[in-house]
Amino acid sequence: MITIGTNIFKKISQEHKGKIASLSSLFVGNTNEFEITDYEAKAMLENGIAKFFIGDFPLYKISQDIELWDSFVELLQNIFLFSKQDFIGVKQVQFFIMFNYISTPVNIFFSVKEQKDLMNLTIPLKEELKTQVFQNKNLENGKTVVLGYDNENGVWQFNYL
Repeated sequence: MITIGTNIFKKISQEHKGKIASLSSLFVGNTNEFEITDYEAKAMLENGIAKFFIGDFPLYKISQDIELWDSFVELLQNIFLFSKQDFIGVKQVQFFIMFNYISTPVNIFFSVKEQKDLMNLTIPLKEELKTQVFQNKNLENGKTVVLGYDNENGVWQFNYL
């Protein structure tokens, strides 16, 4: 089941939650396999930062199909825009995307302040996933792959946990 958890769950309108569910159903076939939920913890209560935890998206399948990839980017754009529209004061949206590739956990982290920043980092993300994860014959067994976007240098960083 695909899950999206956020610290601004209560602030997102029902209409926008429905749109997120509808876009997410493209990746799993129906909205019964998708859930958007409240994710609150003391560490998440930072002013002006909306956080979205996206779990179990089939990113390998998505990255292999241009239409699915475009839909995934559209989903991220909508989440960003809805955060700004529904919760006045959001200055930044952080995304944490977690999925498994074969038997390797993969975590992707990035944050955006403007919509154009989201487009600028999703284009190279697809290539990073391909080269660093999907075509990497030397993935270290039992270690989590981490892809994080360095906003200062404008590059994706690859590492293991």
